[in-house]
Amino acid sequence: SDASSGSICLDGRDLRDIKLNNYRSLLGIVEQDVFLFDGTIRENIAYAKRNTLDSQVIEAAKAAAADEFIKQLPNGYDSVIGERGVKLSGGQRQRIALARAIYKWPKFVFLDEPDANLDDIGSAALAACLDSLKTRGVTTFIVSHRFKDFDKIDHHFELSEGAVRETLPIKSTTI
Repeated sequence: SDASSGSICLDGRDLRDIKLNNYRSLLGIVEQDVFLFDGTIRENIAYAKRNTLDSQVIEAAKAAAADEFIKQLPNGYDSVIGERGVKLSGGQRQRIALARAIYKWPKFVFLDEPDANLDDIGSAALAACLDSLKTRGVTTFIVSHRFKDFDKIDHHFELSEGAVRETLPIKSTTI
């Protein structure tokens, strides 16, 4: 529902003036509890878009630091991953979800606890993914209890009891 007062603008346009489909195309979302379909890796990355090109799927997988492990699977991008991705590790599922979120190269990516299921290799892959998004001008929002793991973010907003308690450039924050 619309706000009772004020507005939220995106590039100077009130969100209420943006068509829902256009608005959705601007967003990529990765939830903490990753949902993957029983299908191939290729289908899971490109599920929201018909007539996909392999090059686009691979580009998104590379940006999510997933291409390397995908190519090592017996069937590569055509590997079937099982219901909810049971044939993959938690970190691999997370990177496939990241690839899916950035597949359409949205303007904004929202990550909910993206480091929750990652080991050291996965954390390094996530850092590489965040760098890739940043170089393409994608604004990334990260919700995390372990924000110290994100040493390259520009700003840190701490919420407490529904209000912003602290806003700091992360580089000046000691944790």
